[in-house]
Amino acid sequence: MRSLLCLAFLAFVTPALAQAQVALAFPVQRTEPLRDGNNLFTGLAVANPTSGDAQLTFKLLGSDGTLLAPAKTELLKANQQLAFLCDQFFGLNAAQATRGWISLESATRGVVGFFLVGDSKSTILDGADVSYRPLIQQIFPEIREGGGAFAEIHLANPSDTVRNVSLQVIGSNGEPLSAAISREIAPNGNLSARLNELFPGLSGAQNGYVKATCHNGTVGFELFGNNQVLAGLNSLDPGSRARVLYSAQLATGGPFFTQLTLVNASSQVATVTLIAYGPADPSQEATGVWVPHPRAAQNQVTRSLGPGQKLSASVADLFGFPASESEITVGWIQVESSVAGVVGNVTFGDPQGTFLASVPLSGESIRDLVFSQVADGLGFFTGVTILNPSATQAANVILEVFKNDGTRQGAANIRLGPRTRRARLLREFFTDDGKNLEPQVGGFIRLRSDNGILAFELFGNDLLRFLSAVPPQVIELDSATPPPAPDPY
Repeated sequence: MRSLLCLAFLAFVTPALAQAQVALAFPVQRTEPLRDGNNLFTGLAVANPTSGDAQLTFKLLGSDGTLLAPAKTELLKANQQLAFLCDQFFGLNAAQATRGWISLESATRGVVGFFLVGDSKSTILDGADVSYRPLIQQIFPEIREGGGAFAEIHLANPSDTVRNVSLQVIGSNGEPLSAAISREIAPNGNLSARLNELFPGLSGAQNGYVKATCHNGTVGFELFGNNQVLAGLNSLDPGSRARVLYSAQLATGGPFFTQLTLVNASSQVATVTLIAYGPADPSQEATGVWVPHPRAAQNQVTRSLGPGQKLSASVADLFGFPASESEITVGWIQVESSVAGVVGNVTFGDPQGTFLASVPLSGESIRDLVFSQVADGLGFFTGVTILNPSATQAANVILEVFKNDGTRQGAANIRLGPRTRRARLLREFFTDDGKNLEPQVGGFIRLRSDNGILAFELFGNDLLRFLSAVPPQVIELDSATPPPAPDPY
């Protein structure tokens, strides 16, 4: 069952290095016993959507930068995928606690991957996309405290020199809630600690965030939740120059809530305009026109955020969506800021606390992307949400599904009108296109579009005991090579 979970749930984005040697940094590896025979695990999935073979070297590294297990080398041929549980792959004792991070090295540009953290009883699961892009400054936007709640910070140092990191808790009003602390991270080492370990005695920080600064850069990730749910999120980059951000996720009412978080990491006052979009006719969500949300009491909201300030609110409260225990409101959100440096994420789950997931807001549309894992069948489902944020242009998308041996399982044609979102189970994209998709656990999904799109993937089990959100893995191309235009199948 744990092997199936690994094949069903993993997440990380892969911006490749400019150098010939590409490295992906998975900043967290957690294996430890929980209660009643339950174990925490970390799973990885890596895909090679390129036309050539890729030699991969995996290194499991501890906080002091030393190898926790012998390095492993794998050959991943074109269009093949590899997924594994870390304890099985590296020969660890699943009943013994292991903390560290994983470095993936390959000379092949375009290899992508992601990871997930979950438990063997299938009650918690989430992760994030991976990259090798150390950040000088980064924001950990989610703080949880009290009643078994927690937030856990992970920072990896993918260099051969010591990195000194400064961490500070900032309140929603932009003022510090703690003194800045300094931590030294060994060469090729990592820092892994809960917030109450880093800042003993801290309280009243629930609405704040953590700011980390390292002049040479680190790769960051956070886990947060409580004894029942777990969510994972890559740290946010305050150096982003995007002034328009998007959330392809908006679901409220019935068994769902969505929480929007924004942090103004700039030194200026930011005026942010939030617009919720939805189908003009809910019965024609897939093919109809999308407009400023007709179910919102106010589908456009403006807020002012001073330097360092944070906004966190449910989308139901922000936009005045009707409260309903039986009816679900869906859509997407556009965030436009007057200044660069505003970052954010959406966290969603159910009010009963059965599942929780989080994804960052997107600032750039993409024409060629991958989801490095498929788990559709055997009690699991895979969902994909695709958004065309353009106000004027349609997007013609090809969705391809590959088995882990590189065989293409099928392809579906998807047309998205301007400002249109399509959210479907993976198999439904094929039935919409008059085709069938066989159940599949393992392999990967590739999306190619003639215009920029945004997307994320959902994993869950059929009973919705857990839900994991996976950002897309971007295929890095040489600057002189344009993304391929989709060709019909």
